Formats: sequence, structure tokens, C-alpha cells
Amino acid sequence: MQDSLDTKVSQHFDPELKERFARLTLRANDVHYDLAEGDIRRHEALARGRALVRELSDYYHEALSPDKGSVALRFDGVESHMRSMVEACVETGAKGSMGKMATYARYLGADPETFEDLGAPKYERADDEGVQVAVTVKTAVGVAGAFAQRGVKALRNDAIKAVTELTYPVTQSQLQAKHDPVEAMGKRDLLHGAARAHWRGRRVVRENGAWETLRDERGGYVQATPEEWREQFGAIYSGEGGLNVAIGEEHVATVTEALTDPATGRIVDMEDSTNRGPGRGCTLDRLAYGGTFDDVLAAASQGEKLFSGRQDLAFAPYSLRGNLKELEAYERRQERAADPTRPVPGPELERIAVKDVLAEADSSAKVRGANRRTGRAKAVRAGRYQAPAEQQPEANALGDNDYFGS
Repeated sequence: MQDSLDTKVSQHFDPELKERFARLTLRANDVHYDLAEGDIRRHEALARGRALVRELSDYYHEALSPDKGSVALRFDGVESHMRSMVEACVETGAKGSMGKMATYARYLGADPETFEDLGAPKYERADDEGVQVAVTVKTAVGVAGAFAQRGVKALRNDAIKAVTELTYPVTQSQLQAKHDPVEAMGKRDLLHGAARAHWRGRRVVRENGAWETLRDERGGYVQATPEEWREQFGAIYSGEGGLNVAIGEEHVATVTEALTDPATGRIVDMEDSTNRGPGRGCTLDRLAYGGTFDDVLAAASQGEKLFSGRQDLAFAPYSLRGNLKELEAYERRQERAADPTRPVPGPELERIAVKDVLAEADSSAKVRGANRRTGRAKAVRAGRYQAPAEQQPEANALGDNDYFGS
């Protein structure tokens, strides 16, 4: 549900539309929380949601109709243009603020207070250079995206929702770096330094305006306790000199619990390849994100499964998921058997391996292409038609470009 831009303009001219939207929003939230708390069943939530969508459709049809108010921008002069921008965008709540209008006035060549035409833009070359620096940092969004990749790799089956909710703001923070080169460079350094160390479970502090990763007496990094790690989250994401993005405390608690090593009581390093505890991730992700053939061999030697969890099982082929369900049903039949001495019908499994890659001892094995044709089959080519000699035209009788050639 959104009420920005044109909808905001209509609500500005017709306050009753704003009140109706507030009531519809409240009803939508009631449906969501009633279902989450178990007060209503899914079919009840579905019915209420469909009724709400019908009312929302009528609401937007009315709010976006031409007779509900419209605004227009003027371009007949700098001052009139600026005032129309304020009236159409800022005062209606559709978009922007007076602070952004002041920046726009400087680039346009207007006085930020009176909007008087100053005759020329008031920005300098340094401003353009700053914007270019900020845009350059913004385009390196892959650095921020790697946070989400590493988080999902470590916690797909343990806390997939929480880790994605905590890593996407990192990408959003970098995309917000638009015009301020100082802010953009600060965020870039933070992503490469303190934020990366934080997600590796390190103890990170901010002293004298600079972020520092703590080390012990022997020079090794200090892993944070769960309490310290939760505190760091707030400082790095929302605190002074941080990424300037909001995070959910419930997601922080979930990820902290998932990455806490019960043996040490500290946060694990999710990028440590020797980690065998929390945050190690499922086999599928470890092989997909930076895995090598040696990793494949190691996983096979340890009897690991590619699809061992609830989330990564979604990537399994349909036939494999069916086989797993059949095996679970077979185990239940064994447990429920009245007479444990009597054999239980075995599982009916669908063969997944291609027959030409099975071992020779397997009765279903076959040589690739063996049944495509018999050993006596011959390739037969249709002969090309040749006209009788008496019907063939004389050479060049029709010219050099005739159909039959010369």
C-alpha cells in the first residue's frame, strides 16, 4: 500500500481521502497480525484480504481521478518555477523537502530563500567532482551485495529471513550515496573495514572518530561476545559515522543466536573455512559460492548431502524431493509396523541417475547410444534428380545466370 506522489496530492486537496487511507491501512495491519498471532485462520485472512483489495482498488480509482486535484509546474521563469515546485511537491507531501529545494536552487541559479533569479548556477567544479566520486562509489554495489551472499551462505537453513533483512540495508546504504563525496567515501571504507570485520564476528569499536578492530596480546583478532556483537550492530548500522540505516532488533537477536558458538560463547567467523560449528552453512552453498573441486571431494568423503535442510531442499529436482518423501514414509511404516519381524514393503524410488553413467554391474546400465540404431543400419542418402540427356539445355543457352548453371 502506497500513498505517495499523485495520491498524496489528492489527499492534500481532499482530507477525507487521507482519513480513508489510514483506516484501510489499519485494517490491513489487523489482518496481518491476527493471522500471525493465530486469531484467525488462513481462509478468513484470505477473504478479508480480498475484500480489502477491492476497496483499495475503488479508493485509488477515486484518488487518481482528475477531479480530485492536480498540480502543475511552471517554466516561465526561475522564481515562478521554484515556487510551483514548492507548492506542487513539498507542500502537498508528494516528494522532496525544503532542504532539497535549496540544493536544487543552487544548481538552477536561484536564491535558496527568496527564489530570486541569480542569473547563473552557483555550483562549482568541485561540486561536480564530488558528485562523480559519490556516483563512482555507488556503482560499486557488488561490494555491499557480497554481504548478503556471505550471510545466506552461512545461514540459509538457520536464519535466512533475519540475515537477508540485516544485509540488504548495507546495499541500500551504498545506493543512498548520491552527492556527498565525504559520506560516500566514509561508507566505502566502512564496508571494506569495520562492517566486514563485524560480520566475521570480530570485536569492533569506534575511538576518536575512527573504527578499529581489536586484537589480543598475540596479535590475533578478538571474537565478540553475543552482547558485544549486538551492541556493534547498532553502532555500525545506525550510530555516528555508521551506515545510517535502520535495522530490526528481532533480526539481530536471531542472527546473533545462530552465530554463537556454544563451546566458546563467542560469535564465530562465518568466513573461516575450518569452521565446523554454527555459521558453517549448508553443503550446497559452500560449493556454489567459491567452492573448488577439492571441496566437492571433501564433502563426498564425509558423506554430506547437497540438500540437507528445509531451505536448500527447494533447489532439489522434483524426482529427488519425491524420493525423500517416499523414504520418510517408509521409515514411518517401519515404526508403525505391528509385527517388527514381518517385512515392510520397501520404498518405491524413482531412478535419478542416467542409465549410461551407472556402474556396469547395475542391471539398468547401458552404453550411451546403444539403442538408437542397430549395428546393420546404413545411412541412406536420397539421390539428386538428373534430367535425361535429351532434355538438358545447351550450355549457356539461357545465359550465364540461368537456373541450371553452365
